[in-house]
Amino acid sequence: MQDLIGKRIEFPFHSAWSNDSVLPADTVASITILSYYNAEGCTPCRLKELAMWRGPMSEQTQIRYLYVLNTQNIALKELKWTLEGMRIDHPVYLDTAGLFERSNPGLPTNPVFHTFLLDRENRVVLVGSPIGNPKMWELYKSTIARLAAHGGTLPDKQTKMPLGQ
Repeated sequence: MQDLIGKRIEFPFHSAWSNDSVLPADTVASITILSYYNAEGCTPCRLKELAMWRGPMSEQTQIRYLYVLNTQNIALKELKWTLEGMRIDHPVYLDTAGLFERSNPGLPTNPVFHTFLLDRENRVVLVGSPIGNPKMWELYKSTIARLAAHGGTLPDKQTKMPLGQ
């Protein structure tokens, strides 16, 4: 897990599904929370987790949220209809070819570690999902504040070890 800290995440996508989402003008677009959902597991469960991000998003409006869904085994038309119904208002990359995993070798296999806090260079600062984990969410918020205070990056000594739930 420690190997991910400081590693740059590559985004091999040219477009994303979105519900007419636009980042607010005052967004510090240099700070990102990325949640990646691989092809394994229950698709409705993953979509339900997307809805769980609404609370954290309402607290941290100055950053961008990105979702990557590996959709190799999913009917896209139905998925897009479901996303529209959920009113997800942040970009969702539908990875139909598994490009995200191939572009970012070494991703953890445990889905608990498929959420990343990224700095302005798309380097991993934190690893682990804050959903349902108040201590992790507090760590995210304090790290986001430090990132914002330093223009979207942290000195190397301030990066955090990955934490789980």
